[in-house]
This record gives sequence, structure tokens and C-alpha cells, in this order.
Amino acid sequence: MAERKVLGRGLRALIPEAAEGKEVEPSFLLRMDKIQSNPRQPRQIFNSETLAELTGSIRKNGVVQPILVRPKGNGYEVVCGERRFRAAQAAGLTEIPAVVRPMSDEGAFECSIVENVQRSDLNPIEEAKAYQRLMNEFTMTQEKVADVVGKDRSSVANTIRLLGLPKAIQDELIRGRLTMGHARAILAVSSEAEQLALCKRILSSNLSVRETERMGRAKAGGKISRRDEAVRHVEEELQHLLGTKVRITDRKGKGKIVLEYFSPAERERLVRLLKERTRG
Repeated sequence: MAERKVLGRGLRALIPEAAEGKEVEPSFLLRMDKIQSNPRQPRQIFNSETLAELTGSIRKNGVVQPILVRPKGNGYEVVCGERRFRAAQAAGLTEIPAVVRPMSDEGAFECSIVENVQRSDLNPIEEAKAYQRLMNEFTMTQEKVADVVGKDRSSVANTIRLLGLPKAIQDELIRGRLTMGHARAILAVSSEAEQLALCKRILSSNLSVRETERMGRAKAGGKISRRDEAVRHVEEELQHLLGTKVRITDRKGKGKIVLEYFSPAERERLVRLLKERTRG
């Protein structure tokens, strides 16, 4: 039988809702060969050392917290708990405790993102790509994404802006050699060449975020004129409104506004959003 209900009280005691007196969804022992990984999983990088530690713990103590799955085809797909599922596979388990919940693609992706964000399991680029996918694939606004993940809109907008950085800088964020504070300071620099140079200086000199911000202002030309400040303010407002990187060139009150996109779906989202805004 592929599925049998778990009767032990131990698992229930480990679920936070049980301690609060809330109704808890029943968990089942599911055959591992009936479960597949989630190809839409926002977390793409799994630390081999911590995964090995979890595998060792599971060999000794079993899986103490059920994973969340949804019915998929003739089996199930992981929604939350991908790391536990992989460790259980590595430990050689044939069954794993799981909560089964029917969910749409959108609901499953939202749930997976929320779990990873709350546990701080995503690196900044994975988080940015996850927010972008919610906006592209499920036509969400930044406000809706912020509501889903429990963050303010400006935080979501600043995270999405990371996708406008050169790939080499994104890779350093993924490795953890740069922080979000460093990335925001780099984004204040206009040209890609200067961004890469500043990134190199951060890594070679181990610059703090504050030092990076000072260097960024210097590269931007030191003292900023009122006109430049006004243009930058408009750029930021448009970035928050549209959820993508915006560049404005302005000379004597004339110039152009450039919107960047990273996929055909993102381009279509921007076109659709601009049409809606102009109708309103």
C-alpha cells in the first residue's frame, strides 16, 4: 500500500500548530518511490555539508517533521521539505512522513517560497528569481508578492533589482561573498564596468557596506546635483512601480527612459502593466 496513516503522537507534538491547540492535518507514511522532487523549487543550491549532516541525523533519528506534498500524476510532488526529502533519499529510507494537500501550481510555488524565505534558505538571487516568477507566471504585482511572503514592497523591489546586476556580481551574492547591503551600494553605480570594478575592490579589500556606499557615491561623481537627485528619485519610483530595473538619461530636461527585462514573459508583463496603467 502506497500510503498509510502515521499514528504516533511524537510527530504531532513536533508540529507547532498542535501545541497551539489548532487542528493539524494528518500525516502519512508515503513510499519514497511515489514522490518526486519539485522542478519549480525556488531553492537550487543545497549545501553538501549540511545535507550530509541532515542525512546522518535522519539515519539515526528518522524524519521528525513531515514534508508537505501534493498529488501529482500517479504519485506525489514535494511542496515543502525538499532538503529533508533529499536527505531521506541519501539515507536510504523507503518511506517518509508527509502531509498530503491538493494544491494548484500557484499555491504550491507560493508555499515553497514562503517556507524558504522564512527559514532564510534562499540566497538573494534565488529569492529575486522566485519573486520575479510569481510576477511573471502568476501576474502578481509587487504588493501581492510582498503580501504573500510577509515583507514590505520596497524590500521585494530591492531584491528583484539584483537581477539587473552583472552575472559575475550575482555569482558572488550566491556564494555569500557579497551581502545585500553591498549589492544595493553597487546598484547605485550606473555603468556595468564600474559595478564590476567596485565589486572587485570590495572583495580584494574586504570593504564594509558603509565603505562601499562611500566609494559608490564617489564613482557616481561625488556631489549629486538637485537635478540628478530628482532623476534618481524618479528611477526609484518607476522601479518600485514596475518591478524592474529602470535607467533614465536626462540632458537639459530631455532624455529617455529604459526599462530592462530578463525574459519574454517579463517583457509581456511590463507591456500588460503599462497598458493597464495608461487605461487607468
